[in-house]
Amino acid sequence: RSEALALADALGLDPKLALETLGGGAAASFMLSDRGPRILQAYDEDGAEVRSRIDIFTKDMGIVNGAARSAGLATPIAAAAEGLYLIAQAAGQGAMDDSSVIRVIAPNRRGDA
Repeated sequence: RSEALALADALGLDPKLALETLGGGAAASFMLSDRGPRILQAYDEDGAEVRSRIDIFTKDMGIVNGAARSAGLATPIAAAAEGLYLIAQAAGQGAMDDSSVIRVIAPNRRGDA
């Protein structure tokens, strides 16, 4: 979700229109409709409304990845997500909404969503 909206912005597309377009096609999901608007708010002065903190997602992804390792299962997507949450937490964003991870993916966003 964050990557798609960051890419749209980097390509000079309107992130709000990109979210609307993605939400009307095959990418439509609860997570996109729930997190998408908050991702667009992540750069606002007050940030996105906090519904699920980054530090909680970091903890949860650590549990998931630890369980997977114990079971001998590779979880590369979950590991990558945990890495992004760890970077965000290290940058002082632990108390922010998980949608704010876009600030790690695209810290110097150039558009105004």
